[in-house]
Amino acid sequence: MFLNFFDNRYWMLLADAIYSSSDKGDTWVWETDADDALRDIDFYSDDTDLYAWAVGNNGTILKYAGTATPVREDESISSVPQNVHLIQNYPNPFNPVTSITYKVPRAGKVSLKVYGMLGEEIVTLLDKKQPAGSYRITWNAAGLPSGVYFCRLFTEGGTQSIKMLFIQ
Repeated sequence: MFLNFFDNRYWMLLADAIYSSSDKGDTWVWETDADDALRDIDFYSDDTDLYAWAVGNNGTILKYAGTATPVREDESISSVPQNVHLIQNYPNPFNPVTSITYKVPRAGKVSLKVYGMLGEEIVTLLDKKQPAGSYRITWNAAGLPSGVYFCRLFTEGGTQSIKMLFIQ
C-alpha cells in the first residue's frame, strides 16, 4: 500500500487499484484498476485540472485526469493522526524486505516487534519515545526461514498487530 496527500485528497495505491478520500480517510472512492501491482504515484495540477501517473511492477503506467479541488487558504490539514494505527506491511508477501507504516496520535513510548508463529520474539524494530505522527520502518528478514510473522505495535494509546508472509 502507498498513501499520498495531494489536491486536498488522500490517494492510496492498494494492490492493483487507486482510491481517493476527501474526508481524511473515513470513506474511500475507487478511481481505477490496473493489471498488476501498483508501486508509486505522482501528481501534477494546474489551476483547473489534476493529473496523476501510477506505475506498476510489470511496466504498467496509468494516467488519471480529473478536476482539481480548490483549497481555501484558511483550510488546515492535520498531519497528526487521530488514532493509533498499524498499517499492513507492503509488499506482502515479501522477500526479504518490507515496509511497515504506523501512526501514533500523541508523543510517548513506541515499540514495534516481530514475532514468529509460536509467539517467540524475532526482532525489536523500534523501542523509543516518539512524537505524534506517521512513520515508516523497513524490515529485512534475510537469514530467516520463509513463513508467517506477526508485527506488533505497542503504544501508550493501544496495541495493534498485522500478519506478514515472508516467501523466499
